[in-house]
Amino acid sequence: MKTLLLSTTPALFLATACIPHSAAVGQTAAPVAAGGAEVGMSIGVAQTRLTVTSDPDVPDTEDTTSQTHLPSVESNFLYGLTDKLGLNLHASSAGLQPGLKIGVVSGGDIDVAVMPAFAVGVFKATDEDSDSTDSFDTLTFLAGGKVLVSSKSGAYGALGYDYQRTSMDDPDSGADDGSVLTLHHLTGALGYSIDLGRGFSIRPEMAVLYGVAGTAAEESSDPGFPIDEDDVDSLTLFPNLTLSVSTN
Repeated sequence: MKTLLLSTTPALFLATACIPHSAAVGQTAAPVAAGGAEVGMSIGVAQTRLTVTSDPDVPDTEDTTSQTHLPSVESNFLYGLTDKLGLNLHASSAGLQPGLKIGVVSGGDIDVAVMPAFAVGVFKATDEDSDSTDSFDTLTFLAGGKVLVSSKSGAYGALGYDYQRTSMDDPDSGADDGSVLTLHHLTGALGYSIDLGRGFSIRPEMAVLYGVAGTAAEESSDPGFPIDEDDVDSLTLFPNLTLSVSTN
């Protein structure tokens, strides 16, 4: 009998291991001047709860798992192309995420900016149990954007949306089989930027990512083999602290 790469347990592993953190993560709406730059490093605890339902109409087909990533580290670099347009590069578990920071409102008590971005990440993951250890090659694509709002008082927040597609293959299986995870992420964050002087600031923040209408589907090179598709939802809480330095 031919078996596919993923059963429910590896599907849970795939989804949980690849939930990206792409809310504000230490970024405010304040612009940097043309030719200026801002660099930030964020560290926190990412707590993810993931639910996979193989058949919503059948009882006891829901499986839930939780993971805690400590530390969860991200970084961000912003370069001012003009006074209202910046080139942004974010690094997270989703991979490298280039984007643009576009100032909509600036110069007053409130700054508003929008940030479209996409990400591509490639990495190798390992699923261990008492009997065996399996390695998987994963490819993650993420695209979306967010709206940033910040005040001169230091308070800031963000709301956004990201579409995620992660594929996972077993390089040792010898078959063209695998699994694909898709999720629609609604993201939000609230934080406070504390000015330390000389361009330095620290930003405590709480970020939330809610993954909805997701699927974890098995793929097979055999056209006669049935494809299993499970419903996926996720919730990630990511309290974090960012140390930022700016040339402004």
